[in-house]
Amino acid sequence: MKTAFTTLSILCLLLSYTSAGKQASAFAEDGRLYKYRLIDSPDVQQSGYPVDTVNHWLDDIENSELKQSLPDPAAQVATDFLKWYKANYEAFRNIRFVDTSQKYYSVNLTNCEQYLQQLKGSGYVSDNYIAKWHAYFEKHAEQYKTVRQTDGPPEGFEYDFVLHTQEIDETLHAIDALKITAYTVVDDAHRKVEIDVRPSNLTVLLSYKEGTGWLIDELN
Repeated sequence: MKTAFTTLSILCLLLSYTSAGKQASAFAEDGRLYKYRLIDSPDVQQSGYPVDTVNHWLDDIENSELKQSLPDPAAQVATDFLKWYKANYEAFRNIRFVDTSQKYYSVNLTNCEQYLQQLKGSGYVSDNYIAKWHAYFEKHAEQYKTVRQTDGPPEGFEYDFVLHTQEIDETLHAIDALKITAYTVVDDAHRKVEIDVRPSNLTVLLSYKEGTGWLIDELN
């Protein structure tokens, strides 16, 4: 029992090092971590267990069922954000990005800011993500001043900005059964996660920083 417990503890420790970019990993199609490679960990050294012993444990466990229960932290952030968005969608449903009550449409930047602050409050998106959408809203606000729109769906605002679809309710429902279809280690501090949320297929780009951990930079 002692060996099983310490093995699980070490695996959890290694999982935390994956998020810091100190652990190399590969992923199966279903997005679960399937192989660990210990590079260097002061925590493991201080634990009193020799590195060779830890590596031996990893070799023994590599093909076990235990590995399937440990999600990668970057992939976990991507899927948790979508689940958070579904759970909190009612707070976003009635935000009006565009004022259509006047003769000409205009972008309501106050409401756009409210939207972005609510997303930032989730704890899953980075400053880069917020800056990208700030620029998007400001660009369209200027465009609406020169290209006058008087009817129809507001151009540039016809879809959900998180789910990237007009089929919002169907996609929200599908989040419960989402599937990670691809996972790419770009470098030590960047990951790319592709998610099937039928009818949408989403690509999530994440980055890691000390103090904040993995956060979403882009979701397309």
